[in-house]
Amino acid sequence: MSEPATSKGAGAALIQSAGQTAASGGHPSPGRRAWRRFQRNLPAVASAWFLMVLLAAVVVWPLALKFAGPQFDALHAPDRLSNAQFAPPSAEHWFGTDLHGRDV
Repeated sequence: MSEPATSKGAGAALIQSAGQTAASGGHPSPGRRAWRRFQRNLPAVASAWFLMVLLAAVVVWPLALKFAGPQFDALHAPDRLSNAQFAPPSAEHWFGTDLHGRDV
């Protein structure tokens, strides 16, 4: 490996670091400038936090539901089925009925 470039003499030590090179004269890279500009934009930062929280919820929610236990749905309970389920179209139900005997 090579050592960092240094200059001895009238000038101070010239050290290369990430984002700044000796050739650029100490100016930040375009990516670093864009990142700083993004950090100063409060709505953009708030939106980024919101998206990260939303992504975390999307990832964690299915895992949490595995431990929630059985779910009860009163609307689709087996004892609520009617005898009129899947009835064909008639004068009373123009498009027939669904699984629960409701008008479609």
